[in-house]
Amino acid sequence: MAAASATAPAAAAAAAATTSAPHVSSEDSLWEDIDNASVSELMIPELFLGLPPVQDVLATRTSEQQEETLQALMPYLAADLSNKFNYNKHGIASLERPRLAIFLKRILSGLPSPYYAADASRPWFLYWCLGALALLGEDVSEYRDGMVKTARYLQNRTGGFGGGLGHLSHLATTYAMVLSLVIVGGQEAYEVIDRKAIWEWLSLLKQEDGGFQMAQGGEVDVRGAYCATVLISLLGLPLDLAPISPLKSKVDASFNLHTKLGDYVRRCQTYEGGISGLSSAQHSWNLYYDPVTADYTKWEASPYKFTGEQIFDEDSRVNTSHPVYVLPPVKVDDVIGYFSKKQGF
Repeated sequence: MAAASATAPAAAAAAAATTSAPHVSSEDSLWEDIDNASVSELMIPELFLGLPPVQDVLATRTSEQQEETLQALMPYLAADLSNKFNYNKHGIASLERPRLAIFLKRILSGLPSPYYAADASRPWFLYWCLGALALLGEDVSEYRDGMVKTARYLQNRTGGFGGGLGHLSHLATTYAMVLSLVIVGGQEAYEVIDRKAIWEWLSLLKQEDGGFQMAQGGEVDVRGAYCATVLISLLGLPLDLAPISPLKSKVDASFNLHTKLGDYVRRCQTYEGGISGLSSAQHSWNLYYDPVTADYTKWEASPYKFTGEQIFDEDSRVNTSHPVYVLPPVKVDDVIGYFSKKQGF
């Protein structure tokens, strides 16, 4: 756990804001009347807390697999996990590091054919698995060559990465792919990223209200603001709009990739609190805020100091993750340092 003092564009989401008095709908009142206890009781119907009342006696491959699945799931459904995990005196299960590492590496070695339905999520599988292995302290450099080859397949000449081979570039998959390359690290992984093309592509996605499209012709939401900001920062991209940007003829010369970004994120705050996917332009309520600069350049983080007793075992502790980039801090420093030393692209 880390406590951070915000000094980056994405931090504008936490800016103080006040809204007009919210209208409390009948639906809001309904949810307020439902307490936590009644919700938890309804989470798992009683029918599913025991074995099925009717089971086929004919033994087939399907019925055998169904029985295996039932036996694996029943302890979880019935909340009887005393024999499944090792618990400490606080009732907290220990992190089974070796088994988790094996599971993650198995996914990275290849997935079976049914996963073709998730073909557009390839970069996310890579990021989740590599990120988790890094948190466990595993050496992920062995995946560098494979990551570089995969990046070449998924990268488009027009900038950014698609989710699968031949897919159009998308900000979310580009974010996941770039972070995966940063996790494995090394010059070859950094240099496979076409930074100039990404800069030009981001200039096409930039909107006059400060936000970013997720893809050319795609939706504009708060994800784009975050993903674009991370890419600009990690890759050391210029803030000026590329010459191919359609905004060049609509805005003044000072308009850049960060312009109005903080304002856009603040407009995504809802009257209930928190951040919605869309800006206030798609809402029927008004938001008023105090101007706060979005031109932050540095984050500082320090371990959170618990005042009470630690309830998890020290063996279950994982490595630190950067509060902004969701990467090992040493990886963040390395990639930013690498690109800051380069002259141009």
